[in-house]
Amino acid sequence: MSSNNQTETQQPPQSNAGAFWVSSIAVVVSIGAIIVSVLNFQSTVENKFNNKMQVQQLQLLQKQVLQSSQTQNSELLYLVHLANMQLVIGRDPVAAVKTLQFAQAQVSPAQLSLANALNTDIAQLQSITSVDKSAIFEDIATLDQSIQALSAIPSKPTNNIENQSVVDDANKTWRERIADHLKQIKNLFIIRQVKQPVTPLLDAQLEFAIKQNMFTQLSLAQWALMHHDGKVYQSALQTVSQNLSRYFVLTNETKPILDKIVALQKLQINPALPSLNNTVRCRKILL
Repeated sequence: MSSNNQTETQQPPQSNAGAFWVSSIAVVVSIGAIIVSVLNFQSTVENKFNNKMQVQQLQLLQKQVLQSSQTQNSELLYLVHLANMQLVIGRDPVAAVKTLQFAQAQVSPAQLSLANALNTDIAQLQSITSVDKSAIFEDIATLDQSIQALSAIPSKPTNNIENQSVVDDANKTWRERIADHLKQIKNLFIIRQVKQPVTPLLDAQLEFAIKQNMFTQLSLAQWALMHHDGKVYQSALQTVSQNLSRYFVLTNETKPILDKIVALQKLQINPALPSLNNTVRCRKILL
């Protein structure tokens, strides 16, 4: 009886110990679940934060790309406008070509229509025969120097008598000797055909005034050259030519000057220029 009672008294402590371990395991499991939940929550928060940062970075990158594109388009618009002004107002196809080539280097592959328009307009401008204004300007200046050095007094004829060899007249008759002397005297005279009345020889003051007038006309021709005014250019050169033909026609040095004026008058200082319509029409893709 006593042994049975002892057995019955030992069973409750064993059941209490089992319950304790079960409770402990349940607590550990609960804590683990809580930790897992916290970790999952933290991971979710971090993922959302990372996703938000990626979205912000992407938006910032897109904004930078858009700003860069807008800046590039603004530069292209400016270059196209500048080239058009150089051609229309400045009438300088060389400068316009350089500006368009600079713009061409900045065109992106996606802007194919603009690239084709630039190629077409550049080719048209390069086909124009360029006018060397600097050379023409210098030619006019040299022309004025030659005119200022002219004299209204007829040029002295060349004395061929002095250059002739002495001929032995011992074996010639008096008639032959007289004929030879008459031929030599004939060389002293120059016969010229003048198709218009010749003004009498000029005095010093009038000659100076006429030369100053021609200097003014040549300066006006230079101005017209730089301002692409063909009518003024031709009129000024024609006035100089008329003055030379009227007052300095008896001077041998006049003819080369007149020939140079004729050559200058044949130059086209204001050639027809193509437009930049192809490139200008494509500006709308940059706006």
